[in-house]
Amino acid sequence: MVAAALAWAGDADALATTASTATRARRWRMPKDVTEQPAGPTFRALSHVECDALLARNHVGRIAFAFRDRIDITPIHYVYEAGWLFGRTSEGAKLATIAHNIWVAFEVDEIRGVFDWASVVVHGTFHRIDLGG
Repeated sequence: MVAAALAWAGDADALATTASTATRARRWRMPKDVTEQPAGPTFRALSHVECDALLARNHVGRIAFAFRDRIDITPIHYVYEAGWLFGRTSEGAKLATIAHNIWVAFEVDEIRGVFDWASVVVHGTFHRIDLGG
């Protein structure tokens, strides 16, 4: 298996801006007092600090990419450092597809319970890093 290191996002500022305005950065929690019956789930946007913390705490996310009329999403191991997402994957169809369209979405979820979860979606570009120097 050949490994490749990957980084995606236009630059550190673009990722930070994207993460703070993610289209689906939400948290939903049931009240602790079960006598309170909410009308429905409560959603709120996560702050920029919360998005950064969630991305830094986790190491498995999903990268979504498209080529022509095909859309795919696949899990990938990653590290979040200095406003960048760095991933590692093997050579194959995913990298070949992304080479044709560098725009991707990346999602990370934290699920603590059925009604207690958070999700961050980041949009950006994908850049392959040459490990050979």
